[in-house]
Amino acid sequence: MAQGVAILLLADGRAATAADLCRALSYDAGAMTRVVDKLEEMSLVKRVRGTHDRRSSRLELTRGGKAMHTQVTRVQVDTLNRMLRGFSKSEARTLEVLLKRIVDNANGTQP
Repeated sequence: MAQGVAILLLADGRAATAADLCRALSYDAGAMTRVVDKLEEMSLVKRVRGTHDRRSSRLELTRGGKAMHTQVTRVQVDTLNRMLRGFSKSEARTLEVLLKRIVDNANGTQP
C-alpha cells in the first residue's frame, strides 16, 4: 500500500523526497527508507543526489515507475468506481466532502 501511494505522490509532484513522503504518509524515517529501498530495488524509483547538499537526495520515478504509476492509477480508479457504484454524483461529492472533514479533523486542520 505504502509503495503504491508513494508512487502516486511522486508522480503527481506532491512529494519529491523521502521526507516529503514521510510527512504525507505519517511514516517515520526508518520505515520510509525501507519503502524507498524496496522501490529502488524494483527499479521503480531512483535517488538523485542534490547538487547543493550532497546529503539530500530527490526521488524520481524511473521508466518502470512511470509505467507502474499508470497501473496503480487504473486500479485506483477501478476500485473507487466499484466502491461508489449506485451513488449519484451528488452523493459521491457529499461523501468526499465529509471524508475530507474527517481527515482535516484528524490532522487538526480546519477548512
